[in-house]
Amino acid sequence: MNISIKDVLQRIKPFFIFYLILLCCCLAIKLAFTKDEIYFAINSRHNDFLDSIEPYITDLGNGWAIVVVAAFLTLYNYRIAFLMLTTFVVTSLAVQVVKFFFDAPRPKLYFKAELSKLYFVKGADIYSQQHVWLHGGNKGA
Repeated sequence: MNISIKDVLQRIKPFFIFYLILLCCCLAIKLAFTKDEIYFAINSRHNDFLDSIEPYITDLGNGWAIVVVAAFLTLYNYRIAFLMLTTFVVTSLAVQVVKFFFDAPRPKLYFKAELSKLYFVKGADIYSQQHVWLHGGNKGA
């Protein structure tokens, strides 16, 4: 079963168009507002239900969730499990390299003077130091 690039592009065309529209909207927001305005606008939107499940949802991004899902996928399809793991490894390495070169402070440090204006979810770990993984796991609350 050979699928040409043209066929693949035709199949993902609706997704790609939606992605480009979303990307343009995000770019317009980024150009129209400052980093601080965007952060405070997003940070002000919260509710009790989402706050109660957020500590669990955020843990899905720590890597173990991908490893567990990939382990279950090996029972079904080795190829998909391998693709998932390699994508995770490549993406994780790329993120760590970018974090190393663009040393942007965490919100808790960036907004140190305006900390009382920030909303923090109770029960969620709030890191205050960059490069937690690269620099030995020091994290502050």
